[in-house]
Amino acid sequence: MDKVLGPQITVDDAVKILRKNGFKTSVDKLRAGLVQGIYPFGDVVQRCDGLIKNDCYDVYTLQLKKWIEERTGSNNVLGM
Repeated sequence: MDKVLGPQITVDDAVKILRKNGFKTSVDKLRAGLVQGIYPFGDVVQRCDGLIKNDCYDVYTLQLKKWIEERTGSNNVLGM
């Protein structure tokens, strides 16, 4: 890893890491994917129905790294 990250990172940091590794995404797309269960590297605590921006998100660093490695075929994940 390039820098020391805790066990959890913010959605903003996850988006930066995904973009560095060639994934086209945004904060809104990642949040929606976490809510829908499409991305297995995080959890969502929903606080209000229909208002994604009010939810709480946990993105798990090691699970995100493994997800990127599986899709890129590289063990050198940029930004981690």
